[in-house]
Amino acid sequence: MNRNVLTVYTRAFVHRIFKPALWRWMGNSRAARLTDDEFRGFFPYKRDAEGFIRDFHDSARLRFFYHPRNQKDFFLQLLTQSQPHEDILTDAQDVASHYYEALGSGRTFLGEKINWRRDFKSGKEWPLGSLTAAEIIDAGNNSDIKLVWELNRFHQALWLGKAYWMTHNEEHARTFRSLVEEWIEQNPIGQGPNWFNAMEAAIRACNWIGGYYFFCESKSLSHEFWTLFLKSLTAHGLFIESHLEYSKRNGNHLLSDIVGLITLGMFFRSAEFGRRWLTKGTEILQEEMEHQAYADGVNYEKSIGYHRFVLELMYTASILCRKNNISLGESFNHRLERMFEFTLAYTRPDGSVPNVGDGDD
Repeated sequence: MNRNVLTVYTRAFVHRIFKPALWRWMGNSRAARLTDDEFRGFFPYKRDAEGFIRDFHDSARLRFFYHPRNQKDFFLQLLTQSQPHEDILTDAQDVASHYYEALGSGRTFLGEKINWRRDFKSGKEWPLGSLTAAEIIDAGNNSDIKLVWELNRFHQALWLGKAYWMTHNEEHARTFRSLVEEWIEQNPIGQGPNWFNAMEAAIRACNWIGGYYFFCESKSLSHEFWTLFLKSLTAHGLFIESHLEYSKRNGNHLLSDIVGLITLGMFFRSAEFGRRWLTKGTEILQEEMEHQAYADGVNYEKSIGYHRFVLELMYTASILCRKNNISLGESFNHRLERMFEFTLAYTRPDGSVPNVGDGDD
C-alpha cells in the first residue's frame, strides 16, 4: 500500500475510532470529575477562586480580537454599520425571551426553559448517552438534528454581547450566564446530540470565547460562574482533541475542529494543555492548507459555498495567530491570498456569487 494512503487510513483510524474509544473509557469521566482546585492547578495563577479569575482575566486580555478595556468607538460604530442599532437590540431581546429562528423554522418560542436537546420544529427530544451516526441521520424520523445543532452553536452569545456593549445593560450579561448554566446542566460532558462530533463543540467553544470577551468585566458574573464556564470550555477542548474528524479526504469538518482547537489553545495559553492545542492546531492548519486549497487558491471541493466557508476558517485562524505573533509560514499566506483572489474573481459587482457546487444552509 502507498505510504501516503497508509498514513491517511492510520490517522482516520486513530482519530475516528481509537481516540474516541479512549475518551469514552477514561477521558469523559476524568473531565467530568475535575474539581475546581485541580483545574486552577493547571495555571500559574493564584489558587484562591477570586484571585484565580482575576489573574485569568488579566492574562487573557490581549489574546482575542476584542476586549472591553481595548474597546474603541469605531468598533461600536462598525457593529451598527453592519447591523442597525434596533436590530441588535431586537436580537438580544429575542434571546432573552427564548425566541429563536434557524434554517427556515420561522421565529419560534422555545419555552420558559430551553430544552437544548429538543428539535424545536418537530418536537423530538434527542436522548443523552452515545449516539451513533445511523441514529443521527435516520431518514425514518421527522426530526432534523441540524436544528438542534444550530441552536447549540451559541451564536446567541455574540448577539447578547453586542447589545451589552451598546447599552451596558447588565440584564444581557445575566441572560448569557443563565443560558450557559442551563446548557451545562442539560448536556453532561460527552453525552447526547450536542457532543456528537468535534465540529459542533468547536463552533460552540469559539462563540463562548467570543461571549467571554464581551462579558469578562461584567459585575453581574461571579467567579463561581467563570470557573464553571472555563472548566466546561476545557472539556470542549479535550473532547475536540480526542475526536478530530480525519477522513479519507479531509474537509471543512476537520478545519472547524482545528480552528476551535487553535482558539481554545490561544485562550488557555497559560496552561500546558492550551499550548499543546495551539501547537497541534497550527501544525495541522498549515498541512490542511496544502491539502484543501490548490495552488491557484481554489478549494478542492470546487464549491463556491464551501470555498467561502474554508476561507473564513483559514482567515479567522490566521488573524488570531498574527495578533499573537505566531507565524503560519509564507506558503500558508500565499495560498490564503490566492483564495481571496479567487473569491474576488467569482463575486459579481452587486456582491452576489454563482451557485456552483455543493452547499449546506
